Amino acid sequence: MKCGSRRPSGKERTMKRKIAAAVAVILACMWTLTGCHTVKGFGEDLQSGGRAIERASGR
Repeated sequence: MKCGSRRPSGKERTMKRKIAAAVAVILACMWTLTGCHTVKGFGEDLQSGGRAIERASGR
């Protein structure tokens, strides 16, 4: 049997999925936070999103 030719066990697959999910969450958080730069920037982004929703709803 060649080294590395075995199929991963259920535990290994579960662990790989957990690691991939954690990396995805970390990257999403980094992407979100770098877009705002500050708490003030986040507030402005939130307000502009609210205004866009109001315009789309016809208010």
